[in-house]
Amino acid sequence: FIEGTGYSLETAALSDTGYMYVPTTCLGREKTESGMGGTLEGTSENDGSGPSSCRVHVSFHGCEQTTSDIGDAFPRMTGLGQWAGANDLTVIYPQAKRTALNPKGCWDWWGYTGGDYASQLGVQMQAVARMIGELPGMRNG
Repeated sequence: FIEGTGYSLETAALSDTGYMYVPTTCLGREKTESGMGGTLEGTSENDGSGPSSCRVHVSFHGCEQTTSDIGDAFPRMTGLGQWAGANDLTVIYPQAKRTALNPKGCWDWWGYTGGDYASQLGVQMQAVARMIGELPGMRNG
């Protein structure tokens, strides 16, 4: 993930590690099975081997469900992998993190990242949009 102008992972209160589930039908090359009919990867950078032709679903964890709280249980246990595999969807699981202003590791629903938190101008939503844009086959321009 490449940090954008006006925000960073730190200012957006996002972890530098997130997860992505890619059904095997969406892969451009062979990968190891995860047991969910695709792959589940923890990643902090796009390695170019992601989805080639599938739609994207973003799954936001709840408070106290960050990687530091529950590891990879959220992406592995939600059932979204099976649903995504059956529907040719890639799922990304960006991770918020605990900070002094966000002690429970919630996604911003009250303004701790700034006044635009509930709009597309909010730093977290800009970061998520950038993550989607960095997926192979999702680049615009």
